[in-house]
Amino acid sequence: MKAGFHTLTAADGFALPVYLAEPDGAARGHVLVIQEIFGPTANMKRIADSLAEAGYRAALPDLFARTGRTEPVAYGDPETGLALVGLLDPAGTDADLDAALDLLGDPERTGVLGFCWGGGLAWRTGARRQLPATVCYYPTRMGRHLPLAPDGEALVHLAEGDRHTPPEIVEAMRAAKPDLTVLSWKGEHGFHNPDRDGYAPGPAKAAWEATLEVFGRALG
Repeated sequence: MKAGFHTLTAADGFALPVYLAEPDGAARGHVLVIQEIFGPTANMKRIADSLAEAGYRAALPDLFARTGRTEPVAYGDPETGLALVGLLDPAGTDADLDAALDLLGDPERTGVLGFCWGGGLAWRTGARRQLPATVCYYPTRMGRHLPLAPDGEALVHLAEGDRHTPPEIVEAMRAAKPDLTVLSWKGEHGFHNPDRDGYAPGPAKAAWEATLEVFGRALG
């Protein structure tokens, strides 16, 4: 596996940093990875690396680059992450995600995987770009994206103790995507992240296995 940052040019001319992780040998498919509100953290890069180890090319764009931020946000400072999100123009974010998808270059074998704020963006991107696989971990701000729904197979991971995705939003997601799979795990928001206090190793492992199963079916 090899990994590192590259600079792409978005459709509006913005120079976008993207972390690209590539497997040894031919890729079985491609995955766009979308960050939490904390930016392209070490954990987000580990997720891209894990996908590469599973045989997928994975691209993680730095969606906070347009704010001028060059470092990830501390986990204890979610207010800063939310403020950075508030500075972003959704059209610019879409352009950045599209640039990363263009880098991967094989839309019929490309899925999207997002966490928290990125989970909502993954849902939107799976719908907007008609991708064959969409996986969202504890997505937020879903009211901004519904009634859009992903075109291909879709999986949503939720935590039992998470209030960021309330039942009425889950019902709206199911209404928009009747074949949606929703898995609920013991834990709280961020349970998949080993660098956070709420990390739940067992559910994180099982959820990751389910994620890879979706990508295996839809992408190869």
